[in-house]
Amino acid sequence: MAHEHHKEAAYHFGEAAKHHQKAQQLHEAGDHEQEAHEAYQAYGHHSLADEHAHAAAKHHAEGHDKEHSDPIA
Repeated sequence: MAHEHHKEAAYHFGEAAKHHQKAQQLHEAGDHEQEAHEAYQAYGHHSLADEHAHAAAKHHAEGHDKEHSDPIA
């Protein structure tokens, strides 16, 4: 399960980067309306990436806890 979350997080971080780059190009071109749209798309992908990254970390932590009597170890 963690593997799928890692894949999804990587995908969404990559998509966010594309939208950030496009937003920067639009900003430099002075197209601020379209820039805002791209920035909003980037924000959405960042949010999804964060959710998947946190889910992957949680799955790893749960697996780690099962292997150790001391969950901090």
